[in-house]
Amino acid sequence: MAGKTINDVTITSTKWFEASSGNPAFCQVNATRAPYLDIEIDVRRTGLVGLWQQGGGGLDGKITSAITIDAATGAITDVTIALKDGLAVYAASNGGNRASVPAQAAPFVWANGTVDGVASAEDYAYAALNTTREFAKAATKAFYGRLPDHTYFNGCSNGGRNGLHCRRSLA
Repeated sequence: MAGKTINDVTITSTKWFEASSGNPAFCQVNATRAPYLDIEIDVRRTGLVGLWQQGGGGLDGKITSAITIDAATGAITDVTIALKDGLAVYAASNGGNRASVPAQAAPFVWANGTVDGVASAEDYAYAALNTTREFAKAATKAFYGRLPDHTYFNGCSNGGRNGLHCRRSLA
């Protein structure tokens, strides 16, 4: 799926992780939409129980991943209970900003007067939430051949705003 575009979101990479240390086998799909919206969805090989949104917090700007990787070895040390329980898990930078790149980080990028800055502010205000949800649904359908029967949400702070869109995800 790498390089494929779904609803204006381009899949930038896919990586398969074999089952290990009690963690299930799954595929991680990373994607982006201009100017700065980054999305991750992790899907298990077997069965689709539902779709789980990892909500953001604060000004967002980074993905709350479903997996924990040891920085020294690159090995997965843990995955969220949602992924272990058969849910496809997705998360995004939500604000359309990239916290790790100062020139693309909120809130300053929103006030810089550029087209990308304005688009990033619109993403943070509302657009990223719908884009992320629709991409997660489409990617899940592409992987499993059907939409999930149930959706779930986890998040706090700004993630509560993300939850408003999660509850409408099958609409």
